[in-house]
Amino acid sequence: MTKKKKKPIVKSNQIHNQLATHIGNLKLANSQDYVQWCRDNHFSTSLVKSKRNFATEFEYYKKFEAEKSLKQNKVNSNLKQIITKIYHNNIQLECLNTEILQTIYQGFRYVQEKTQLHKTLLFLDSKTDLLKDPHYIKGVITLTKYSNNWIRPLEQWKPNTHNTDRQFSSLARYLLAQYDVPAFMDKVWFEKNISDSKRNIAHRENWFIHIGSGKNIHNLKGLPVPLTKKMAHHFLNAPEKFTIDAAIRWGQIHALGGNERLSQAISETKVVNYFNDNDFWLSVFRFFIQNPMLDIVHISPIIDYIWEQKYEDRQIFVERGVIETQGPEQPHFSMNKRTPETLLDQVEQWHIKLGKETRHGLLQWTKSNINEFQYIEGSSANRNMKIWKIRELLSSQELIHEGRKLSHCVASYANSCHKGKSSIWTMEREDESGIEKLLTIEVNTSTKRILQVRGKRNRFANKIEEKIINRWRLTEGLVD
Repeated sequence: MTKKKKKPIVKSNQIHNQLATHIGNLKLANSQDYVQWCRDNHFSTSLVKSKRNFATEFEYYKKFEAEKSLKQNKVNSNLKQIITKIYHNNIQLECLNTEILQTIYQGFRYVQEKTQLHKTLLFLDSKTDLLKDPHYIKGVITLTKYSNNWIRPLEQWKPNTHNTDRQFSSLARYLLAQYDVPAFMDKVWFEKNISDSKRNIAHRENWFIHIGSGKNIHNLKGLPVPLTKKMAHHFLNAPEKFTIDAAIRWGQIHALGGNERLSQAISETKVVNYFNDNDFWLSVFRFFIQNPMLDIVHISPIIDYIWEQKYEDRQIFVERGVIETQGPEQPHFSMNKRTPETLLDQVEQWHIKLGKETRHGLLQWTKSNINEFQYIEGSSANRNMKIWKIRELLSSQELIHEGRKLSHCVASYANSCHKGKSSIWTMEREDESGIEKLLTIEVNTSTKRILQVRGKRNRFANKIEEKIINRWRLTEGLVD
């Protein structure tokens, strides 16, 4: 019998030296100052951390110092001056050490209408708060790309609110719309133009212009699926919070007789932006609509089951250490003659099988290129401190544990995570009473789109949890 290898022991003096070096890099005097710095900047106050944690903190420190230096620099203190310097190529990218200025710099290299962008940025800097956030700056840059389509002079536009979302919404409609454009369409100025990476579709900014000019939605170029007149009508009435793809699904489901709850449930699944096999997925939606007594919490597990059976390749161990990839188990999966009872039974048996297979074959995978997240609210002094954490799950065993704690089927994602198609994240909250698991989050690793957010027994996230996820999303540039 071979002896088990002992895990390498990290010596305490090595940990102390790494911490001391890190404290020095942050220009702090001692560990007490470091703990206070971590608390002030919403990092963990633990003195035992990984090299990755130290690197994240140091990058944050460098960014903070760079922004402080920029504010102290009299030459660069006036945004109007910097914009003009960028326009005239009198300043280099390496001299611009804030995300706002770097975004503006890249914008002048993105658009051909450089003179118009220069005028637009100067005007908006004097009238709005849009240039205080790189997110809105990117939207303004994209709007300027379509300046040939503007129907009104920019200089006559007046913002009537201090809310930046509404300011941008008002600006886009003033410049490009004669008719009502639904609020969710604002996302075309910020979202990527490819819904399915395997298909090139038309730039969706043109959809905004098309709708704003009062043209028939059936003539939209690049629609991923055909929409009937009724579907198009409901599409335009989708909720503001929906993505464009979710709005298309909303239009389909409502035209077929579905309701808001079903549309919301579908928007939380991976089929929200998968438009291949359109007829098949319409048959799935009809199945849900025709069975209204089917609890809405079963929608996501059923779709996960269908997806795995119809599309996911299987990894089969043909002999020890040798894996063979085979096609999906049911590539011709159909909804014909299925009942809710039999389908739910198949889903349950699938979950049991997944649990057994995963326990007998531990899968592990490397971290994605998305960073974990931590947010601290309250303070230990007031005894109301809460630490919110979002961290990635990196093995099938972790997925099983997550599924057991929250009573859902996240274990089914082991293969997708192992192949690098998806990453699964857990949100936890720690306070004086301990650590509580709250949510499981699925992210598409290639598009960085958040596909699903589910809590215990497939509940949706509450408003507080959504705010924490939104902080993480903005930090990591994730797509909602």
